[in-house]
Amino acid sequence: DDDDATGDDDDDATGDDDDDATGDDDDATADDDDSTFEGGYPVNNDLSGCNAQNFGPNAGVGDELPCVDITTQFDEQYNLWNLRGSADYLVVDVCAMWAGPCQLINQWRQTGNGYFQSGDYDGVWEALQDEDIRWMPTFFEGVSGGAISTAEVLDIYDTYGDSGAPLVVDDDQEFMLWMGAQGIPSLTLVELDTMLVLVNDDTFAVMEFLNGQYP
Repeated sequence: DDDDATGDDDDDATGDDDDDATGDDDDATADDDDSTFEGGYPVNNDLSGCNAQNFGPNAGVGDELPCVDITTQFDEQYNLWNLRGSADYLVVDVCAMWAGPCQLINQWRQTGNGYFQSGDYDGVWEALQDEDIRWMPTFFEGVSGGAISTAEVLDIYDTYGDSGAPLVVDDDQEFMLWMGAQGIPSLTLVELDTMLVLVNDDTFAVMEFLNGQYP
């Protein structure tokens, strides 16, 4: 027995059977690990601490990832702050459907070989499979160079799957413009505990940083 008045077997006041303060029986996200999103993506409705309510001007190192909704490959609205605390890092990968290198980087996500050669970032790839890292492909243009469609992004999902995060249908290009991508693919790295940008619009700087964390 415990010393509180909740009738459970732990010492917190939530009425569940774990030691965190969320009111569920597992982790600190208050979600019981039963995602309401197709794809089973993390749910965390705690937006406390979020100061950025929209994308605003171009991101920089130290800026906060906004707590805004994006459209997923399943045509669902998903708040980016659902990912808070769910892994060590989030890689936001700006892509276009017409770009061959974007297909190769998605191939690498799935197989460990493609845009990056096998052996170059094996530790990073393994951390991605373990969901210590989450990877968010963000598509802003379709095959023809025009507006991206949900159906096109769903095709990428059907071919390559996901890596612990939704694929983004960035049809208004707000996410891409916030990251200020100068070329594609363009990687931006976010620390998920703080939701702060660590590296912005620098693919190989992101991979080298992660390689240092997961050699």
